[in-house]
Amino acid sequence: ILCHAAAHALARHHGEKTSRDVLMEVGSMGVTFGPNLARHAYGLGTRLGMIPLFDQAQESEADALGLLLVAKAGYNPQTASEV
Repeated sequence: ILCHAAAHALARHHGEKTSRDVLMEVGSMGVTFGPNLARHAYGLGTRLGMIPLFDQAQESEADALGLLLVAKAGYNPQTASEV
């Protein structure tokens, strides 16, 4: 799990998320002037966490990099499935 988190840092996923967050803020400003339904849907989606921290491609990349880090540290990466 620790190597997975480190892999996110190595791949600079937080920087990509920051860029996405800026775009979401711009989107929220646009929704502010849109129809009520769009505003409510956007607000509900952000409150319920429907906008994930990392997307599926970033998670897969962190999984793969994390397993490489585990192996490089001398641990058996096949035991990761037990976690």
